[in-house]
Amino acid sequence: MALNLTAEQRAIVAQAKEITKTSQAERNRALRAERKERRKQLAQSTAPNKRDPRQLDAGFLSWLHVDLPCIGCLIEGPGPVGFASIEAAHQKVAIAAKGWSKGGLGPRVHDAGRTCPLCQWHHTIAANACDNGQRQFWDRLGLGDDVADFCRELALAYRNHDDGAQVVKSWAAAGLAGRASMREDGAAQPSRDAINPLKSTVSGSTGGAG
Repeated sequence: MALNLTAEQRAIVAQAKEITKTSQAERNRALRAERKERRKQLAQSTAPNKRDPRQLDAGFLSWLHVDLPCIGCLIEGPGPVGFASIEAAHQKVAIAAKGWSKGGLGPRVHDAGRTCPLCQWHHTIAANACDNGQRQFWDRLGLGDDVADFCRELALAYRNHDDGAQVVKSWAAAGLAGRASMREDGAAQPSRDAINPLKSTVSGSTGGAG
C-alpha cells in the first residue's frame, strides 16, 4: 500500500537512501583497498631473494651483555683497559654453506642465531675489529665459517637455559686449535666437529674482562 508522504518526508527518505548508498560505496572501496594490500603483502613475502624482517629478542641480547665473555679476549687476550664492556655483535657476513645470506643492507640481521658477545675492543674499536671486516676477523680467530654454528649454539643455549659461557669457551678452544693448525700448514682450518671443543676448556677472563 502506497504511503501518502508529504514533500518534506519524501525529501528525508531520499536523503536517507543517498546516505545509505554512499556508505555502501565507501565500504566497498575499503574492502577493495584491503584486498589489494593483502595481495601486495603476499607478493612481497614470496618474492625471490626476499630478506626476512629482522627478528628482535631483547632477552637474548641482555643475556649476551650480562652473562657471557668475549670470545676474542679468550682467543687473543683482552684489549686496552676501558674497552671491556660486552656488546652484542650482529654478524652480517654471507656464509652460503651455513645458510647465511648477506645482511649488510637495510635492517640488521636477527638477534638470536646471528649474534655473539664481543667486548668493545674486539667488536668495533680495534683496527682489525669484527665490524671492520667480519670475514677477516673470524678467519683470524680460527673459526672461519664456523662462526655461524657458534652463533646458533649460543641461541640454543639461551632457549634451553644452558651455560652460555661454556659455549663461548668451547668455541674459543676451537678457535685456538684452528689458529694452531693454520700456523702448521699455512692454510687449512679444522672443522669444529674434528676439534670437538666441548671436551676442551679455555682458561681466562669472563664477561667482566672481555
